Amino acid sequence: IAAKQFAGNPWKAIPAAVCTAVLHSGPVMIYFGQEIGVDSVEAKGFQSDDGRTTIFDYWGIPEHQAWYNNGACDGGQLTVAQKALRSFYENLFQLIHNYKALHCVSSKLVDLQYANHSLYDTKKIYSFIRYHEHDEQLLFVLNFDYTCSYDIELTIPNEVWSTIGLDITKVYTLDEVFIDRKLKLQLRANENLRLTLPNNQVYVFQIREQS
Repeated sequence: IAAKQFAGNPWKAIPAAVCTAVLHSGPVMIYFGQEIGVDSVEAKGFQSDDGRTTIFDYWGIPEHQAWYNNGACDGGQLTVAQKALRSFYENLFQLIHNYKALHCVSSKLVDLQYANHSLYDTKKIYSFIRYHEHDEQLLFVLNFDYTCSYDIELTIPNEVWSTIGLDITKVYTLDEVFIDRKLKLQLRANENLRLTLPNNQVYVFQIREQS
């Protein structure tokens, strides 16, 4: 992903990485070295500069050597940015492990794109809900724009409330559970949810009945 022949920047994959990991309940696979931004930047032996890491054992991969850290295997020689990227992927896999709505085969998905057009760029913003039976619901809102933030109004139709097991007469709390942003919002039926989405970022909210 970091190679110039592909995205040129490992951080550009953040929304797509989350989306492809949580749209289903199956196994998740990432590219070799994706979690630390491995970038094939030069020709290696008999291999051309093709954007791929080498398969030959006479060549080392600097990013993994930095993670290996002379046998400590603790990432001690990674840069601050590489450590942050690895932490993101650790958090993503931990998120999937922690919530039945993401890893149970009986969990389901409700797409919200069809209900959102006003104050919502459908080419850059993607939103959906993953839920497990009627006991766990997660709202995902993703901004695929690498440079621009958006102020949006998100509509969750009443039929979706019923589908995922929410009572339209009650008030619910949205707690951000992916990145530690300390963000908490209220969700009511027939009211749009107003959000500011930073560029290239993802919000994951657990929906809980307000006590």
